[in-house]
Amino acid sequence: MVLGRMLNQEFPQPVTWSIDGLVLGDVDAEGREWLVTGDTGWFDGPAPRTERTARSGDGSFRGRAHRDERIITLEGVCACPSVESRRAAQRLITGLCADGGRIYELLGNEAGHRLVADVELDAAPSAAPISDTVFRWSIQLAAPDPRLYTPWESTSTRMPLPGSGGVDATSPGVNADAPGVDAGDPANTGVARVYNGGNAPTSPLLTIRGPVTRPMVRAVDSGTTLSYSGALGPGDFLVINTGAFTAQGHPGYQPLLGGTANRRSLLTRDGPWPEVPPGGTEGFALAGDALEPDALLIVEHRQAWY
Repeated sequence: MVLGRMLNQEFPQPVTWSIDGLVLGDVDAEGREWLVTGDTGWFDGPAPRTERTARSGDGSFRGRAHRDERIITLEGVCACPSVESRRAAQRLITGLCADGGRIYELLGNEAGHRLVADVELDAAPSAAPISDTVFRWSIQLAAPDPRLYTPWESTSTRMPLPGSGGVDATSPGVNADAPGVDAGDPANTGVARVYNGGNAPTSPLLTIRGPVTRPMVRAVDSGTTLSYSGALGPGDFLVINTGAFTAQGHPGYQPLLGGTANRRSLLTRDGPWPEVPPGGTEGFALAGDALEPDALLIVEHRQAWY
C-alpha cells in the first residue's frame, strides 16, 4: 500500500484550500498528497470586539461593537513519492506568502462553493517530517478584514441619456385612455445596481473612465456622493476603493489616478463611504459637468459573509 495514494481515499476532503499557488486537500502535479486534518477559524465567525465601561450604578455603558480580525489555522499531513519530493514540499510550506508587503488570497472551495479571505502569515509555518516520505504541516494566517467573500463581480453604466419617443400634447391633446400613455424609453438609466447576498456589508471598488470633467458618483439608495474636482481625459481612469481594507492591490479609502497616483486631495465625500448592505442592493450613478456619452462607471464588488 502506498500512503501517498491512499490518504484522500480513506479521508475524503470536503474542502480544498488554495493559497500562493499551493492547493491543500488534493494531489498535486508531483504526486504529493496533501491531507487537511484541521481548519479552525474558517467556519467560525470572527469574534466580536465590544467596548463597555462600568456605570456608577448597575450595568455598563456600551460603545459600538466591531469584529476582530479572523485567524485561520490549516494543518495536515503530506505524503510524497520520495525523500527528495518530501523535502521540496516542506520548502513549499515554509516559503508560503513570502512577500511581507502584500496580502494573499486564501480560497476555500467546498463542492464548487468558493469563498476567499485576504490573509497574511500570522506565525511561522511548520513542516516536520514523521517518516522519509511523510511530514506534518501547519500554517496560521490572519485576515485583517474578517469577512469571507465570493469572487469579484462587475457591472457598469454610462451617464443617463435622453430617451426616445415621448408624448405629443398638441391639439387635440393627450389621450390617456387604455392602454395609457407611452412616454418612451430612456436610452440609458445611468444606474449600475449590485446585489450582496451575504450577511455582512461589502464595499465596492469604483472605476471612472473619461472623458469627464469633475465626475461625481452617487450611491442612489444611501444618498452618499463622491465628487472628484479634476478632469479625466479619454484615456484616463480613476479607481476609488470605498472600503477600509486593500482591494485588488488598491489601498482603502483612496482615489488613485491611473490606479497608482494618489488624488485624495481632489475627492470630497458627502455622507459615509458607500456600502452594499447584507442581503440588499445599492445603485451607483455617474454625473459630471456635462453629459459625456463615452464616460463610464465600473462597479466591482464581492458578496460578503462573517
